[in-house]
Amino acid sequence: MERCGCAASLVRLSRPDVEKLLEECGFEVVRRKYFSLRDNPAGLASSLAPSLDPMARRVRKIPESRGARLAKDLVYLALVVAALPFTLLEAACGAGSTVMIEARRR
Repeated sequence: MERCGCAASLVRLSRPDVEKLLEECGFEVVRRKYFSLRDNPAGLASSLAPSLDPMARRVRKIPESRGARLAKDLVYLALVVAALPFTLLEAACGAGSTVMIEARRR
């Protein structure tokens, strides 16, 4: 079995590139969505304060007392809630960390 000489890489496709690919494959774009309540505010909060992200702290196995963990979780929650209006505005402008393209076969 031959092995490809290419190294693994990250491929970034723009929204227009994905839509063109879908159309070339016989699909019709029905709608676009730029907001995810689960991802956008938390993504912004984690970008602004990565040390407060509960999942990152768990993965890094950072030792912290119960009180410190609760305090960090509450501050992170407040940051996520504060990020919500900004991520809604970002999505209203057709930008953001989430792009969902819904398509159907022609």
